[in-house]
Amino acid sequence: MTDTQQPTGEPDTTVDARWVAAPWAALTVSVDGTVLEANDAAYGELPQLRPGQPLAQVLPRLATAHESVDVRSGASAPVSDVVDGRAVQGRPVRHHDGSVTWWLTDVTDVDSLRDQLRREQTRTSFLSEASAALSGSLNPLRCTQVIAELAVSGSGPADGRW
Repeated sequence: MTDTQQPTGEPDTTVDARWVAAPWAALTVSVDGTVLEANDAAYGELPQLRPGQPLAQVLPRLATAHESVDVRSGASAPVSDVVDGRAVQGRPVRHHDGSVTWWLTDVTDVDSLRDQLRREQTRTSFLSEASAALSGSLNPLRCTQVIAELAVSGSGPADGRW
C-alpha cells in the first residue's frame, strides 16, 4: 500500500485465476477478521474453511495476529498455528482496501528437520569433545576416568538418544 492509498473498508473482490491455482495456501481476510476468499490450496489444507466465517474459528492464532498487522506497511512477523496436528506458518500481505492475504506454509517437516539437526549437532559436539579428551592417553584407567567425567558432565544429548 502506498502512502496515498487509504483503506476503504470495502473488500476488493477481484479474483485472479493465477492466485486461485497458486501452490501455497492463501486466504484473504477483511479488516474485521472475516474470511473473504481462499485459493484451492487453502481449501485443501483447511477443509472447514468457508468464506464469510470469522478467521478465529479456523486459525485462532492467525486471527489474533491479523488484528495487529500494520495498516500502512502490512508488516507483521510470521505467525505459527497448528491445524490438524500440522505446524502452519502465516505471512501477511496487506491490500489497498485494508484486507490482508495470509500466505500459509506447512512447516511441520521443516521443524522436524531442525530438531534432527540440533540433535546431530549435539551428538557431533559430544563426539568431538570425547575424542579430544580420550586422545590424550592410551592408559585404560585414564580413559575410563575420562569417559566417566564426560558422562557426569552431561555433554551428551539430554534425551540419551543418538
